[in-house]
Amino acid sequence: MTLSLAVVLVGASVGTAKAEQQHAELGPKERKVDDAICDDFHRADRWNTGWAIAFSVAAVGSAGLATFAPGDWFTSDTRASLYLTAAKATVAASFKLVKPLRIDVAGLCRSDEPTSARARHALLVEAADSERNALLPNIFGGLLLNSMSLLYLGWVRGDWEGAWISFGVGGAVSVASTLTAPTHAWLLRRRLDKSRGVAAVPMLGGRTRGVALVAIW
Repeated sequence: MTLSLAVVLVGASVGTAKAEQQHAELGPKERKVDDAICDDFHRADRWNTGWAIAFSVAAVGSAGLATFAPGDWFTSDTRASLYLTAAKATVAASFKLVKPLRIDVAGLCRSDEPTSARARHALLVEAADSERNALLPNIFGGLLLNSMSLLYLGWVRGDWEGAWISFGVGGAVSVASTLTAPTHAWLLRRRLDKSRGVAAVPMLGGRTRGVALVAIW
């Protein structure tokens, strides 16, 4: 029994030493990749869960208030604005639940399994793509929903004051969700990938003369 326990303790010590040695032998670039991916991995679940709960609470609260509040509390335009808020929050919460941000950290984060530079870069690319695919719908989807709400309240119902308030609040929430998202891997990949950027390309041909700006995303 004592011998078995000693073997287990020695094995655990060797595994820990291997992991620490591997991390110590990483170069500056590999350390940056590990730190970016691992930090985003730990933040992703909190970001998904936190905003899913926030949007769900906003959806239920707005719909409940618009439905059950006494008639003299709100005007019909205000109730319409609350229903729209509930609809936007429901769409946002559903997206967080159906398409949550997931980041693979196989072989990283102090793992005792060796990870080559190529495998590490592949994980960085995958994490960056996951973050981009989560954020772009968050930005443009929020802009689309808030714009539709603005047009309905202002153009259809004639309540431009309420329309701009709804647009401003919705836009602020969308910005807050974007700013709190894990993006270290995405930003690091953009810094390391020299093929991404903006270039000035001359336009020549026919009667066309000029310069076009080409952005490589």
